[in-house]
Amino acid sequence: IKSCAGLDVDTVPRDISFCAHTILQTDPLIVNDMQQDERFHDNPLVIEAPFIRFYAGYPVQLPDGATVGSFCLMDHQPRSFSAHEMQIL
Repeated sequence: IKSCAGLDVDTVPRDISFCAHTILQTDPLIVNDMQQDERFHDNPLVIEAPFIRFYAGYPVQLPDGATVGSFCLMDHQPRSFSAHEMQIL
């Protein structure tokens, strides 16, 4: 994690990282409630501190299409993500 605000997390092992899923696709990854998503409902970051419930991640790509990371938002509460918020992301 290069920059973080509001979460007391500075590193996340890749095998439980939500961003590891984000960088495998070209579209944003939006999960309104992590506890309801089959991919993440038993993830340690969901069932233990920091108890993540919402995730929105966007793959960061170079002009040649290579993915070099992700920009993401997380919340302790489930939430919906509007089309306007998607444009901002």
